[in-house]
Amino acid sequence: MTHCLGVGVSADSGGRDTSDTAALVATELVTNAWRHAGGAQEMRLIWDGRTLTVEVDDSGSAWPAVLAPDRRGAQGGYGLPLVDSLAEAWGTYCRPGGKTVWARCAFAARA
Repeated sequence: MTHCLGVGVSADSGGRDTSDTAALVATELVTNAWRHAGGAQEMRLIWDGRTLTVEVDDSGSAWPAVLAPDRRGAQGGYGLPLVDSLAEAWGTYCRPGGKTVWARCAFAARA
């Protein structure tokens, strides 16, 4: 994917295409909601002209955790460390009936 939301994007400082990075972050947040919180209820994409924030609502009450490398394995534990390494920032907040996990990906406009 070379464009996201109609905006040309370029590779980030690590050489990754930021649109692919944002898609992977969104996929990981939705997957975590399904695996650990009974399913995603809603996903929102919020574009401010420079960053894309992905928000995923679920009905779970457990806070997501970044597992230490020795606790990851064949059953998982890699999703949030991946989000943590790719996103500019991420977090969680409570809402009625569950929580929202969000991640923000920064985009650089093409020259």
